[in-house]
Amino acid sequence: MCGRLRILPESIFSCMPVTLDEKSKDLPGYMQVYREELTKKSPGIVINITDTADKSQKTFMIKYTPENTIILKPTLLLLQTGWLVFLGAIVMRATILSFFPHANYLALLIPIGFFLLLLFLALQPFKDKAVFSPVQIDASGILLKRKKYGWTQISGTFILSRIVPHNERGNRFFLVLALKDGRNVYLPLVYYWGNSAKFATAITHFKPVTTPSAPL
Repeated sequence: MCGRLRILPESIFSCMPVTLDEKSKDLPGYMQVYREELTKKSPGIVINITDTADKSQKTFMIKYTPENTIILKPTLLLLQTGWLVFLGAIVMRATILSFFPHANYLALLIPIGFFLLLLFLALQPFKDKAVFSPVQIDASGILLKRKKYGWTQISGTFILSRIVPHNERGNRFFLVLALKDGRNVYLPLVYYWGNSAKFATAITHFKPVTTPSAPL
């Protein structure tokens, strides 16, 4: 049956939304993330878990601070927010100029309401201030959502993709830290332009080399 936590025979995997990578399943933390994904209902979505080392590219694509730290900022969040506010302001300005000569102030409630709705939607991500915080990666570990995870706390690091067949815009990517205490920490990469390769490259550069062990 799909969704069970126990490991099922390979012939059953075809009904599961989570792809089991035979090459990676012995990596520290892999099965920990795999088991959690099995408990989630993801109808019609194909889920892949890839070790960050397999997504890593050339280190020249990332920039270091003078302190030898890599900082990754959610720039798409700022762009998205700015665009919504700008669009709302343009619509409201045009409407005000159109209605002002006629002193039809009641009609102004529509564009003002529309602008306030756009502003409300634009500010929703900022309710969780941790989402807006940059990610810092260095030789000591990863600062994620304003919390530091040292390399000694991390079993494995993975890029998780949730693929929607025939709908590329619906695809979502996450950085996942499998912690030694059994927890998995997820970071949606949508506000980082979905740039999983940059995260993987930075992590591979700093992450201590580990060897495969018994599944966690």
